[in-house]
Amino acid sequence: HHSAVSFVATPRLSARPSFGNSISKMEAQRAFALLLLCLAAATAMVSGAPASNGAMQEFLSFNCPTIASPNETATSVHRLHAGDIKVLMAMGDSITAGFGMMGEHGNLGQDLLEYRGQSWLIGADPDAQTLATFFQNYNSRLVGGSVGQHEAEICWGNVCPEKQMPAKDNLNSAMSGAMMYDFVNGWGNQVKYLVAQLEAKREIVDMERDWKLVSIFVGANDMCVQCEEVNIQPTSVDDYEKYFRQALQELRA
Repeated sequence: HHSAVSFVATPRLSARPSFGNSISKMEAQRAFALLLLCLAAATAMVSGAPASNGAMQEFLSFNCPTIASPNETATSVHRLHAGDIKVLMAMGDSITAGFGMMGEHGNLGQDLLEYRGQSWLIGADPDAQTLATFFQNYNSRLVGGSVGQHEAEICWGNVCPEKQMPAKDNLNSAMSGAMMYDFVNGWGNQVKYLVAQLEAKREIVDMERDWKLVSIFVGANDMCVQCEEVNIQPTSVDDYEKYFRQALQELRA
């Protein structure tokens, strides 16, 4: 029950995710093993000897063909252009928070940082290669990207830090260790954080007309506690779906 989902949203957002009714411990273990293999493969692809400056600049260059934006902003998702997206949001766990993603420094203080500005979904540092910087090529007024780095905001089961750090997190509400429960409950309530941040941006965001993209990537920690003997209440499939639906409904409201 790991979910990687992006929703393009106007205030009319409507989504009906569907999940199975049950999952055995063996199925959870197999799924988690597959997840680890995928992460290992992804790590292998980006690790190795440092690239030369020229190779790095080539990697960071944006070579997608330019497609002219329509004269008018789309009114239907079927005619949506990348340049129509005005607001990016992201919810998730350590993967979206960018926990320890810059590799081993030999310095525990640096290894335990969250590199928010490099987060693959929403990082907006100038040298980042992310979904946010992709959209910035089409809309320089994009709102929501997270920047910089800071100490980790770590959850343990259903206990999360009291709040995120808006100056750097912006509309990236992810917290390391977060589970599906944490999206709509407790101190680390990710939906509540995003709603508050959007309210604070009403001067630059038209809540009724601006297109918004919210990316949701969560489930690894829910799966881990199915396989480990830890003092954390596992997330049932029914609860996972319940919290997922609740998160979407509260964001839409």
